[in-house]
Amino acid sequence: MLNEAIAANQVPGLVAMIVKDGKIVYQSSKALRTFLHSKNGKGSDLPKAGSQTKAITSTAVMMLWEEGKFQLTDRF
Repeated sequence: MLNEAIAANQVPGLVAMIVKDGKIVYQSSKALRTFLHSKNGKGSDLPKAGSQTKAITSTAVMMLWEEGKFQLTDRF
């Protein structure tokens, strides 16, 4: 599926990870060669993550909340 998305020019690059029972069972990153070798970048440049840390952090916090580790009304 990842290779198909890249080949069909649906995305310039992507990263996928599957975690089961707290262990990484699959991870992969792919990018169009032309994207990595653009005139403004180097061949070793990776696509920037941008503000994705906010989405990851908020998901992790809500997972902890669901596990009862804290209440939304708790003062920190």
